[in-house]
Amino acid sequence: MEAIEISESRNLSRAQLAQLGSCQYIEQNLAVLITGATGTGKTFLSCALGEQACRKGFRVQYVRLPRLLEELQLAHADGTYARLLGRLLRNNLPILEHWHKWLCEPTVADAILDRLVHRSYRLVLKGPSRRKGNEPKNQSP
Repeated sequence: MEAIEISESRNLSRAQLAQLGSCQYIEQNLAVLITGATGTGKTFLSCALGEQACRKGFRVQYVRLPRLLEELQLAHADGTYARLLGRLLRNNLPILEHWHKWLCEPTVADAILDRLVHRSYRLVLKGPSRRKGNEPKNQSP
């Protein structure tokens, strides 16, 4: 959390991060939805929130949705579906990446999002890509 750059241009405030850093949203069964353009720090911020939750003693799992869907499909096929669901439900904070675009049915994705939005903190990251300027520099011999 301490490495997150807080600025008005990124649409992040110290108060927001302090509130999320307390992890009360987890205890209240609320979600955090992070959106923004490519490179604005969505993954970095979600991982920082996950690390903070671990520091506070919560169980966290970071998973990309394609991998999760593959695991669920395999578990359903080999009879371990209930066990996998039980393992997933033991986590206090699942961090899902790219989940909306991987749901094949946009109506279902929108219905899930509609249910989440009303019980979540929304962070809309702004600004230029954080990756710019981090390219390796060619060095002459």
